Amino acid sequence: KNAIDTATVLLTKARRAEDAKHSMRAMSLLAIGIERQNLRGRWEQFQKLVNEALAIARALPSDGYWEVQNLESLGLGYLRMRQLDGALHWLQTALNAVRPETFEAGFFRARIYQYLADLMRLRGNCFQAKSYVTASHEAASERGEWAPHLLSGPRLALARILRSEGDLLEARAAG
Repeated sequence: KNAIDTATVLLTKARRAEDAKHSMRAMSLLAIGIERQNLRGRWEQFQKLVNEALAIARALPSDGYWEVQNLESLGLGYLRMRQLDGALHWLQTALNAVRPETFEAGFFRARIYQYLADLMRLRGNCFQAKSYVTASHEAASERGEWAPHLLSGPRLALARILRSEGDLLEARAAG
């Protein structure tokens, strides 16, 4: 709730100042707060915020960070709403938008691959889901930085895949 309240205040101030860059950031943060709390009840508001923020992000010169962030948010939103075709579209679009110069490119790739693994699991394609887990793990550790929070995502995704395949003992070991 505090994240939503804070982002709302930031958005109001940025719009008053007619500051597109800070408005876009505040909209992105507000959408993330909504997505984490009650997406079902605010789906239309979420989509509107992210699409507006995405349009601004694409219009501003940058390394693509906020474009990727908003595309990923759309994909995750669709995934959480179980609209799998929309999730696949936006997650693939986000993955394709990551450039070598994008700040935290490996971070984005790791998370997006993890979400794609979850999506494939929900579609019943556990083989493809495992491929995305591998890609997520590789992206998370590509620079030898081994960030624990990034490496835990692929492990949890793999545990969910194994559980859905019915291999409960291996799922417990992976998680």
